[in-house]
Amino acid sequence: ICNSVGEQKLTVGIKQIPEGTFSHFANNQLEAGMMLEVMPPQGHFYTELKADNKKHYLLLAVGSGITPNLSHIQSILETEPQSRVTLVYGNRSSALMMFRDKLSFIKNEYLERFQLINLFSREEVDASLLNGRISAQKLVALFQAGILDLETVNDVFLCGPESMILEMKAFFKANKF
Repeated sequence: ICNSVGEQKLTVGIKQIPEGTFSHFANNQLEAGMMLEVMPPQGHFYTELKADNKKHYLLLAVGSGITPNLSHIQSILETEPQSRVTLVYGNRSSALMMFRDKLSFIKNEYLERFQLINLFSREEVDASLLNGRISAQKLVALFQAGILDLETVNDVFLCGPESMILEMKAFFKANKF
């Protein structure tokens, strides 16, 4: 589910994965009006949003991990006018980014409160710091370069490969910025 809490519709993001049974079905055969039985969300993506909050949220997403984070980004920016959101989004290449246009629209709408940092593991970009995967070492390098403000972060949301999630959890538990 990738829409904000304020939207009156349900939107889901499903990335086509080669030989992915459900992603192939959803992208090629699913039609409006079809009924699906689904499990409840398995993650722990929750923070209480309040109009008077003044927080800095850091969201780390890899690939299709942007889907629940997109909902948070929109909901936070719409609900908390004094809060900021930073998204570090890892992908193989810009061509494979899910919701690239939507993220660009959000960035343009919330220039002062939304920071988007794209990292690409298989596409060279001019700034070598933005090449590679999300890792503790990469976050420290972004912090030291003045690109990522870790000292003001109140809440962190993670969605992506288990190895990234475990590394980031350990990093944030060990480091108090």
